[in-house]
Amino acid sequence: SPLPRLGSLCVCVLVQFSRCALSWLPRKAGLRGCMREEAEGGFEIGDRVRLSGLVARPELNGRTGEVLRFVPQRSRYDVRLDSSHVEDKSMGLRKENLERSTLKEAVEALTCQLEEHPQDANIHCSLGIQLHFLGDFVGAASALRAAIELCHDHKEALQSLAAVLEGLGDHDGAIATCREVVKQSPRDARMQYRLACLLKGQ
Repeated sequence: SPLPRLGSLCVCVLVQFSRCALSWLPRKAGLRGCMREEAEGGFEIGDRVRLSGLVARPELNGRTGEVLRFVPQRSRYDVRLDSSHVEDKSMGLRKENLERSTLKEAVEALTCQLEEHPQDANIHCSLGIQLHFLGDFVGAASALRAAIELCHDHKEALQSLAAVLEGLGDHDGAIATCREVVKQSPRDARMQYRLACLLKGQ
């Protein structure tokens, strides 16, 4: 009968919206809401880390980044480094060459990196995200806007800025930023959902 089919359709839509809503939550110390994805060997997906003990690339020691995944075949962590000035934006690193980095340590390290590379949009973006996690919404907005000024289509900075502006109560700014992301990525279901929620709350 049509009723069971309609009920199944409603369930599918609700599940999809729930996934989009969870994906909007910021990543903090490997957490996305109450969902946690662990990588083998001690670090978790999304963990902030600092590079240390590198012999072949000593200039990278002290750099910060985020754990993307653990590759068991190589016993390496894929780490996305904050600075685009590094030749390899994502590197496979052993556990021995990684140290946990607290949010405050990450902010300090990123601030130092900006002194060396003030035109690096990725560092500004990473700094803004970490400041957001620390609850410094004003500082986060400033850093994210600096990233966008340097790279107008920086999607991660735009997405993060939308969340920060919403937290600051600037719903018009959050809506405008979400619209910019949707304009750049029309198939981004997460941002379409966030935009719909913001418009509904006006």
